[in-house]
Amino acid sequence: GNRAGAIEALRQACQAPGVPAVYHSNFGEMLRQEGRLAEAEQHARRAVTLDPNLVGAWNNLGIVLQESGQLDEARRCLEKVIASEPGNASAHNNLGNTLKRLDDLSGAERCWRRALELLPGYAEPYSNLANLYREQGQYEQALAFGEQAIQLKPGLLDAYINLAAIETARFRHQAARAWLDRLLQLAPDHAVALAARAGTAKELDEFDAAIVDANRAASLTPDNAEVQSALASVLLASGSFEAAIAAFDRALAVPSAIRERVLVSRAMAFQENCHI
Repeated sequence: GNRAGAIEALRQACQAPGVPAVYHSNFGEMLRQEGRLAEAEQHARRAVTLDPNLVGAWNNLGIVLQESGQLDEARRCLEKVIASEPGNASAHNNLGNTLKRLDDLSGAERCWRRALELLPGYAEPYSNLANLYREQGQYEQALAFGEQAIQLKPGLLDAYINLAAIETARFRHQAARAWLDRLLQLAPDHAVALAARAGTAKELDEFDAAIVDANRAASLTPDNAEVQSALASVLLASGSFEAAIAAFDRALAVPSAIRERVLVSRAMAFQENCHI
C-alpha cells in the first residue's frame, strides 16, 4: 500500500550499473499507475531496448502507449506479445483496451472474451466489458459485468470507476458516489476516483465538495490529463472561468488519450462564456 515508497525504491534500483531490463519495466508500470506517462514511457522503452525478448516489457510498453494515445504502436506491441505467448490472457485483455480506443469495438470484445476463455476467473475483462456495454446503453448488462468483476476481485479499483460511470450514465449520481466512496475506502489517494467523485458532486450541485475533491486529485497527480480535465469542469461549473482554462491547458500539456475530448471541452467553455 505504499506506492510512493515502492517508486522511490525502484528509482534507486534503476540507477545501479548493469541493472536488468525488468527493473525498468516494473518502474515504468508503477509510474503509469501514478499517471506519470512520459516518465513511464521512458523506462518502458529502456526495458525493451535492454532486452527485446522480455515479453512482459513489451506488454507494459503497450499499456503505457495506449494510455498516452499512441494507439497504433500500442497495438503492435501487444500483438507482438500475443504472437510470442498466444495463451497470455493479460495481453488479450490489454489489446482489447487498445482496440476499443481505436474504435474497433467488435475486435475489443473478441479480445476480452478470449481472455476469459483462457482465464475464466479474470476480473479485468469483466470490468472492461462493463464499460463497453455502458457506452452502448446496455446498462443492466454492464452493471452485471461490473459487479462480477468486483466479486472476483474486490480490490479491482477500475471496476468501481466503471460501475460509477454506469450509474452516472443513468443519472443516478448518488449511486455513482456510493461506488466511488467504496473505492476510496480501499485507496484514499486514488486521484481518478477523487476526480470522478468531484464530477458527481458537481452534478448534485455540491460545488464546495466538488472543488475539494478535484483539487486534492490534482495535487496528487498534477500531470494526469483526466484529473486536470475534471478539475477544469468543476471550476467552470462553479464560475471560475480563467482557472478552468488553466486546468484545461495543463491537461493538454501532457500526453493522454483524451486530448481531443479536452480540446472540445475547452472550446465549448469559450463558446458558453462568450470569450471569442
